[in-house]
Amino acid sequence: MTTSPTPREQAISEAMDWLLRLQEEPDNVALHDQHQRWLDADEQHRDAWRHARHSWRLIGALPAAEPAPPAQARPARRGRWYRGAALAAAACLLLALLPTLWLHLRADYLTGTEETRLVTLPDGSRVHLGAASALRTDFDQGRRRVTLLRGEAFFDVTRDPAHPFLVRTDTLDVTVLGTRFNVAIGALSDTVSVASGRVRVADQHRRLADLRPGQQLSRYHDGEVREARLAVEDVGAWQQQRLFVVDTAIADVIAVLRRYDDRGILLADDRLGEQRVTGSFDLSAPEQALDNLVQPHQGRILSLPALPRLVFQ
Repeated sequence: MTTSPTPREQAISEAMDWLLRLQEEPDNVALHDQHQRWLDADEQHRDAWRHARHSWRLIGALPAAEPAPPAQARPARRGRWYRGAALAAAACLLLALLPTLWLHLRADYLTGTEETRLVTLPDGSRVHLGAASALRTDFDQGRRRVTLLRGEAFFDVTRDPAHPFLVRTDTLDVTVLGTRFNVAIGALSDTVSVASGRVRVADQHRRLADLRPGQQLSRYHDGEVREARLAVEDVGAWQQQRLFVVDTAIADVIAVLRRYDDRGILLADDRLGEQRVTGSFDLSAPEQALDNLVQPHQGRILSLPALPRLVFQ
């Protein structure tokens, strides 16, 4: 059943349209006047405008500061402005692509959106690499080290007491001898979950925990550490397109769903992202999973043509 947009959703849609029009005609004084009248007509319009600009800044489409309206039209400079705009757009595109290019240079194994991959490492260990994930390996001179650069991976490690197996993320070191476990990089935290054996988890400063089957540790980027328990069969259940989360930030769940949604998802509300959830989600239907995730927390989803889904509260 199709539902009509709420007044707030309609206002955000209009704000997105104003952003596009003002970027196309930055010197149009009349257009700026019309936009100001739209802002003054309703406080909800101002709130929607702030949301729209915040969302576009997140994807690098807008500078941090809001441009002042022009004092008068300047048609003689239009050609120069368009050349400058084209150069700026090219520079923004290059900046947006640089992290991806750098990732490709660093990674030995990569997957795209909705794509998973089973990798057999030189020691016989197997890694099921999740969607939109990247892995770098180092097996020189007897070492068994891998770095998860992005996304998620489930490890089935061949036992070798003489050569511990080390998995690294930006915030965690995970050391094992032979076991099965999952490592995920989220928006707010990195998480380790154990299916069998024992896993030692540390960060740059200290040893955090020795985890056993059914135990999970999340190390948040602000330094907070949280432990939880989950059913062993739910560890790495994303391999069967099922996602189970326990006391997990909404932003981290969205980070998973984003890897299975080629449309893209943009979280435009930090307060909503920090709220915690426990539940089960179907990764084969990310749009429905996203709705099931945010709806109980008064979250809303706005879908506009050719743009990522916008999530706000």
